[in-house]
Formats: sequence, C-alpha cells, structure tokens
Amino acid sequence: MSPARRARAPQYSGLVTSLLPLLLLAAVLSAGHKGRVEPGDWGGRGARLTVAKDGARLELDCAHGSLGAMTLEEGRFDVAGRFAREHGGPTRKGEAEDTAPARYRGSVQGHTMTLEVVLEDEGGQTVGPFELTFGSQARLMKCR
Repeated sequence: MSPARRARAPQYSGLVTSLLPLLLLAAVLSAGHKGRVEPGDWGGRGARLTVAKDGARLELDCAHGSLGAMTLEEGRFDVAGRFAREHGGPTRKGEAEDTAPARYRGSVQGHTMTLEVVLEDEGGQTVGPFELTFGSQARLMKCR
C-alpha cells in the first residue's frame, strides 16, 4: 500500500466509527414507527373519544366504551376493550349493563382519526366508522 493510501485510511475509519452510533440510533428510532395517540378529546359526528396515557373512553349517541392504551404502529391501532349499549328511557334499578368485549381499530393521520369498533361476541359486527378530529367538539344525541 502506498504511503498516501495509508494516510487516508485512518481518516475514513474514524469517520465510519463516529457515524456508526448515529446510524444505529436512527435505525432503532424508525423501526416500527411506534407512538401513542395524542392525549385529549377527539370529537366528531356521533362520537367523542377521550384519550389518556393509560387508556381511552368512548362516548357514542347510544353506547359507550373503554379501551386500553392506544399505541400506534405505522399510524394504525388495534386495542382491546369493552363496549356497552345504552337504551332510551330510565335505567331500572339493578339493571345490568349490556356489555361485550370489543376491538377498537383505526388509524391516525395528523389530527384526524378513523375509528371503528368490532364486537367480538357478535360475529365481528362493526360499529362505525367514525371520523374524529383532535380538539373538536363531539356532536352527540344521547338516547337516554
């Protein structure tokens, strides 16, 4: 190897050595594009979703639900929870709530969310989809 080539080799090796940790960090941070749905109120026609760090609460015209922490993977979520139907008129003393296990699925793009509820005990019946906007008021017509 010529003396000129030997003199350049340590420069490249030092550059690669200094950039390697940055490249590894970038790869780790971009893997899976995971994140969380922004906490706060998401509202739209017939639905309000109140998101917290550890879960969320859904309010619909004639139903409500609860779900776990809303983790995003590449802009999409699929979270287990419970769904309860409501009915018009008063709730009778001792009346059991009509609840079912559900999956809350959808996507978030900026401050817009698409949400649907899949009822697991009812052959995959779907409620929704709902389009929600972060910080918007819900337009609910409660059946109570």
